Amino acid sequence: MAGALGPNAVRSHRVRGLLVLWPQVRSPLLGLLLAAAVMSYFVGERNDAVIIAVIVALSVGLGFQRLPLGCFAGPAG
Repeated sequence: MAGALGPNAVRSHRVRGLLVLWPQVRSPLLGLLLAAAVMSYFVGERNDAVIIAVIVALSVGLGFQRLPLGCFAGPAG
């Protein structure tokens, strides 16, 4: 009977990086942090600007890495 319906396999598809990255970048919190980093840089607090930029980069990078795994998970149970 299984042969009549086809193979028991899940069709895989590719996820585009920009579509996953866009919700991360659109976050108002990230915009606020980037604005704070730019202002810190121009005020002369370059160390603070670098720290804020690293935090933003890590946040976006981790979200970019983890989002595709959670988006395509099946329902629990």
